[in-house]
Amino acid sequence: MFRYFYKGIKMNISERLNRLMIEKKMKKSDLAKAMDTSSGYISDILDNPNKKIGSDKLASLKRNIPNLNIDWLLNGIEPMFISEYETLCKEIQGHIPPELESIIEEYIKTGDEKVKERMLGIMEGIRIAIKK
Repeated sequence: MFRYFYKGIKMNISERLNRLMIEKKMKKSDLAKAMDTSSGYISDILDNPNKKIGSDKLASLKRNIPNLNIDWLLNGIEPMFISEYETLCKEIQGHIPPELESIIEEYIKTGDEKVKERMLGIMEGIRIAIKK
């Protein structure tokens, strides 16, 4: 585990938000929408590295960019993004029997794209059912 550096310099949360906007090709208004806040709030965060971000804003950001690694955003611990598979696993963990988790994992490891897509579809269906 290591901290996220860019060009050899440890980044603060404002710099990581800027990096996220670059990676996702977002404008401040896009980030504001993803965080369910105003562009002024985003400008304030980007201009003031000591400004704290509310947990409600982080939850909105995670909901709108599900593969964003919040640990990266808050602490600089890579990777910036986690895979769709990892995201789904975290969301359904504890809601399905471990045996089924193992079966899904084995099928995904086969490398067959059709099988992988089908398993991800099943996991997505489970995630949706859990949230209802």
